[in-house]
Amino acid sequence: MDDLIQDEKTDFENILSLLIKAFRDYKDRTLEKYKQITPDFNAFSTVDLLELQLSRLIGELLNPHGAHGQDSLFLDLFIKQFLQDKNIPGESSQASLELEHSLPDNSGRIDIFIDFDKSFRLAIENKPFAPDQPSQIERYYEYMDKNYGSENFLILYFSPDGSPPSNFSMPKQDKHKLDKQLKSISYVKLANWCGQCAAEAKKKKATRLSILIEEFSEYMNRTFLGRNTLKNKMLGEQLEEQLEKYVLEAYELNLLWQENQKQYETRWQNKINELINEKLPELVFKNLQTEGIIDDNWEWLRGDFDINKKSIRGFKLKKKNWKNFKLGLMSDRFKRREGKRSFFLALLSKINIERENYAADYYKSTGCNPEKDPTLKNPSTIWYGYFPDKDFQIWGYEQWKGIKEGGDTVSRVTDLFKKLIGACEADIDREEEKRQNP
Repeated sequence: MDDLIQDEKTDFENILSLLIKAFRDYKDRTLEKYKQITPDFNAFSTVDLLELQLSRLIGELLNPHGAHGQDSLFLDLFIKQFLQDKNIPGESSQASLELEHSLPDNSGRIDIFIDFDKSFRLAIENKPFAPDQPSQIERYYEYMDKNYGSENFLILYFSPDGSPPSNFSMPKQDKHKLDKQLKSISYVKLANWCGQCAAEAKKKKATRLSILIEEFSEYMNRTFLGRNTLKNKMLGEQLEEQLEKYVLEAYELNLLWQENQKQYETRWQNKINELINEKLPELVFKNLQTEGIIDDNWEWLRGDFDINKKSIRGFKLKKKNWKNFKLGLMSDRFKRREGKRSFFLALLSKINIERENYAADYYKSTGCNPEKDPTLKNPSTIWYGYFPDKDFQIWGYEQWKGIKEGGDTVSRVTDLFKKLIGACEADIDREEEKRQNP
């Protein structure tokens, strides 16, 4: 029996060795192809698009009178993909589009507002990065219902993973009002719609426009899905050549994976949670001490992040004498997709900092993009900011493997904590002193 087990182990090691060789060969052969296709370059990624710019780009495509010159082509594709179940009256070619449509009494602005020949209205709220504002969707609903009637409007909510508005934006007890008047759309589907727009523009021989829309679609795939479709296609073609040589070995390894899939997945999940909750804070804390940013009066608190849950809990750093404030690395509430999550730095407290413009100063010091409302209720947060590097806002394999001594993830998290500590430490010390020695 022992000899049989040893023989099976040797066979597996041989298969694995062959596959490792195949992947190394494939990596070498893709270098030249990489230089030709440049799959990591994207024009839109270089300009650091914010919510308003994304709304303008999407709005320009939806506008039948837009500079693209394709009339209602893209709007019709949008209706066909997302609103096929809705009987939208009026001619799409006669629709008018407005960005930042103002509500009465300065009670808000609708990102994209489309009027279908005075017979039907679409209100689009675009939430690619920022959290919901208090009662935001509720205010939009009341405005639309009052002015146009419940059968004559629809609110579309764009979010990274298609999640609906939070209870913060539309109270849970009132969500029944929006059963027929609200539809959530993910950026995955928006990227697919853009791909269709590019294909139709190409058919119309609008080559330059087609290329620009494809680039925009690729930007959305990378930013919100962590998916580089150009690279995936290129690598897939190269990998196919290698698998042709090693197809039997790959099949054997696939069978082994299927037989033990649940066990492997559980071990992977536990490993990710351990890296975020224990390994990352330990290494970041060590780096901050080595650089002289913190001393022995500081401590780190283990996180309770779980890759399987839509939880925003993460690890924290604080001075031992701080009773009311902590600095934390939190995860957003979106699951994104399997194995992908986003993280942000947060100042956790139920007590505000009294110094004027402190939030703006922290954004300036850290380089994080300012949020309209940098607060959360659960956990209580008085400031938070996502990583300023777009390619680091959604974490996946590259970030997980960077949680090691000298790893890129550890370096980036350390750098952001370093900047935030430099900006807020004196403010927090002052607030703590007020409360501990009134």
